[in-house]
Amino acid sequence: MRRDGYRPGTLRLYRQILRDLRDFLRDRHRILHPASLTRDLADAYLSYLAEQNVSWSWLASVIAVLRNCFDRLGNMELTVHMVTPRRKWPLPETLHARELRQLFDALPNPAVVSRLRWQPCLTPVGNPIWNSGTHEETIANNS
Repeated sequence: MRRDGYRPGTLRLYRQILRDLRDFLRDRHRILHPASLTRDLADAYLSYLAEQNVSWSWLASVIAVLRNCFDRLGNMELTVHMVTPRRKWPLPETLHARELRQLFDALPNPAVVSRLRWQPCLTPVGNPIWNSGTHEETIANNS
C-alpha cells in the first residue's frame, strides 16, 4: 500500500480498522485467519459497530477498508452488497411564488434587491418554486 502512495495517516487508519476487525473475529467468533472472513461475519462486524454508536463516517471508512483489503486485494467479494452510509444534507430553503410575492409586497422598494437572483425550478410534483442565487441582479426583470 505504500507503493500505491497511501499517506501515513491513511495507513494508520487501515491498521486500526484491521486490528479492530481482528479482535472482533478472535474474541467473538474464535477466528484467527483473515481468509476465514465471510459476508455474514463482515455484516456482523458492521452491526457490532452500529451497536457501539460509531459515526457514519467511521462506518464508511470501515466499509472502504474492507472493500480495499478483502475485495480488491483478496478477491473475496465481501462488500459487494454493502452501501456506504451518507451524511444527511439539509435541503435548501425554497419559497413558492405566492410566498415570494408576499415578501416583495412588504418591501418599501421591491424593484431592487441586490445580491440575489431568483430562478424558477420545478419540485418533484411539478410545482414551480423559486431558489435564490448569489449574483447581483434586480428582481424587477424576473417578476
